[in-house]
Amino acid sequence: MVVAVGFAVLLGGLVATSADAYPAQRTAQLAGQVTVERDGTPGLPDDVARTLAVPGARIPLPTVLVVPGRAGPTAVDAVGTADPGLVRPGEVVLSVPAADALGLAPGGFLDARFADGTVAGLRVTRVLPPDERRGDVVVDRSQVRAHDPAAMTRTAFLPAGAVPGPLPPEVAVRDAAAYAAQEYAVDARLTDTLAALLVTVSSGYGALAVAAGARAAARIRRTDLAALVAAGATRRRVATTVAAENGVAATLGAVLGVAVSLPPLAAVASGLSAATGTAVGPVLDTAVTSAAAGLCVLVAVVAGGVGAATTR
Repeated sequence: MVVAVGFAVLLGGLVATSADAYPAQRTAQLAGQVTVERDGTPGLPDDVARTLAVPGARIPLPTVLVVPGRAGPTAVDAVGTADPGLVRPGEVVLSVPAADALGLAPGGFLDARFADGTVAGLRVTRVLPPDERRGDVVVDRSQVRAHDPAAMTRTAFLPAGAVPGPLPPEVAVRDAAAYAAQEYAVDARLTDTLAALLVTVSSGYGALAVAAGARAAARIRRTDLAALVAAGATRRRVATTVAAENGVAATLGAVLGVAVSLPPLAAVASGLSAATGTAVGPVLDTAVTSAAAGLCVLVAVVAGGVGAATTR
């Protein structure tokens, strides 16, 4: 019981705590912003993107550049932006890791091959700390559009309250929390499925072990049970008593399983807090815990009662 319930608590709690931590991190990063996306189909048309170009908006246009690396030509993900305060045509802004990987510094030149095969020399104007919202390689949006007509903006980020209207009906506006939850939804489904499979297997084996232990205990106590029958107790009364005893013992085991899992789960929450930079507390998955504990308690009660009733 301790192992089966403890594993279920730890694994279910890990998934539930992660489901709180990572969207919270993304929500904190996007604080004060809303996202605009095409609902159901990828990509915002250029006319919609131009409509969304309000002060403070970020409307990234992703593309792929082939650049000379230390090990030969390398494909890198780049982002086109229309912010003239960050980058202009013929310029490129790199993150520190990207600049180190390419061996470039401010003032250097990057020969980049665009999607249409055109090679352009881009002057490195700045090397900035990594920022997921900006990108590692930033070039001018108009230059990306000129050389990559198939590039599409998936998501636009606008200051909250600055969304121009009316927008086309197929365009959805989400706040930071809703966007973070939607972005994590696929990972959440996958981890939930994996956790359910693992908990099912562990709880199944735990239930088998509980059943085997209950039957073995009934056989060991057959002399005591026979004495109770000889003293006038009915088989049904004996079976009910043993089932109740097993139920109490199994419930105590479930409580211990939860108790021993709380410190590791708290450690997991602490690690996620450090990794995401947000305050994360341990979250118990009550559904998983209740299912695992209930299954094992039920098996213990049934196996104990049946074992006591059939032991001679």
